[in-house]
Amino acid sequence: MMNLEDINPLPFLENVSFPKVLPDISENVSLLPIIIVQNRAGKFFLVDGYKRFNLLKKEKIGSFLFAVFKKEVDEKSEELLLDYLKFNFGRGFNDIEISNMIYEANHYFQNSELLNDIFDILNLKISPENITKFKNIFGLSEGCKYAYIENFLNKSVAVELSLLTVAEQDAVLKLFKHLRLNGNKQKKTFNMLLDMCKRNSSNIKSILEKYFNGIFESPFSKALEENFFDTLLEIHSPNYYKFKKKFLKFKSLAVGREKGINILSPSNFEETNYKMEIFFKDLREMEIKMRRIIENMEVLKEEDEFKELFE
Repeated sequence: MMNLEDINPLPFLENVSFPKVLPDISENVSLLPIIIVQNRAGKFFLVDGYKRFNLLKKEKIGSFLFAVFKKEVDEKSEELLLDYLKFNFGRGFNDIEISNMIYEANHYFQNSELLNDIFDILNLKISPENITKFKNIFGLSEGCKYAYIENFLNKSVAVELSLLTVAEQDAVLKLFKHLRLNGNKQKKTFNMLLDMCKRNSSNIKSILEKYFNGIFESPFSKALEENFFDTLLEIHSPNYYKFKKKFLKFKSLAVGREKGINILSPSNFEETNYKMEIFFKDLREMEIKMRRIIENMEVLKEEDEFKELFE
């Protein structure tokens, strides 16, 4: 006779927290059996049907079928883990669930060869990049994990974020969400913040609290986002920021609202050698734009406001 209290979770999944805990259970799904394995010591282990089992045990909802298989395995059995993956593979695992299982399984079994079997069952390519990816994802805070599987958090940023403290991760995520930054803007912001941390021997949370704490007092708007990036650039690259401000004013006077002429930021924040890009559809258009710049340059460079640009 088997009681619900006699059924144990797989020991290597006891500390795994899955983002999606109790989804809706349809009538069709309730017809699928919950898979139990009884090992040589007579212990029962839950291999498939975790969510249905939780509904039955904790919520007292539903009536489910059980399928019990006897196996000559120990409690600490890699075979039980592989059974779990095979039975559950059909429903699909997200990256967070995979990273949790890989981390816990390796920590529990301490068997490097097991990784090959896990990746094989999950139909994933085993490579240093993938191993690093899932290892780093495990280090994300709970909030960042949710943002990751919801496709809000930039994947490459997530990998870098996982190396920071939970407090720093959550501070960065709070900023991203408040400004509603997309993936590319997240990457740009994060890289600039990291650069500032290295230069100041500080951490991202301290940088955000020092310069941007007031940003959360205002509701989101495009103006708020623009002001944030303007301030970020001023702090990160003061020389370029100062030069760019004067250049943009010079450009507006020299060529009006021409959008095809831009000043590029240097690769290093301390550099004072700048590049200009000009967009044109043919050489004739390039000639016109260059002539307008040069003609007005001769006049504007005599004004005190722009003399520094020509020194």
